[in-house]
Amino acid sequence: LPERNMEQLVHELLIALGHSPESVVFQLGYIDVMLRDDAGEPRLVVEVKTTIEREAAREAAFRQARDYAAKVGAERFVVTDADRYEIYERSDDRRLGGFTLSDFRAGDERALDLLRPGAGA
Repeated sequence: LPERNMEQLVHELLIALGHSPESVVFQLGYIDVMLRDDAGEPRLVVEVKTTIEREAAREAAFRQARDYAAKVGAERFVVTDADRYEIYERSDDRRLGGFTLSDFRAGDERALDLLRPGAGA
């Protein structure tokens, strides 16, 4: 799928998890998707790629997302291809969790919960 279609899938996931449509912002300058908190402040930056299977592509997306999150002051960032999601804490680049929608497992719920409203980011 084109990257724009993947951004739409990310949007739909965030809405399904309980975020308001107004809190999910597309194409904010260089940022693919940004999630704002109730006060309108950046909560989460999402870098969407057509694939993050290869390590080089994943690392490049990681650097982009971390830099974009730092520019807007978001505490967390996500790297995704709309199927595989990796969630990070910007302050120390710590991977908080991850999951793959097409291969969702019982233990993945904790990582998915990191994207829900009120998850502490």
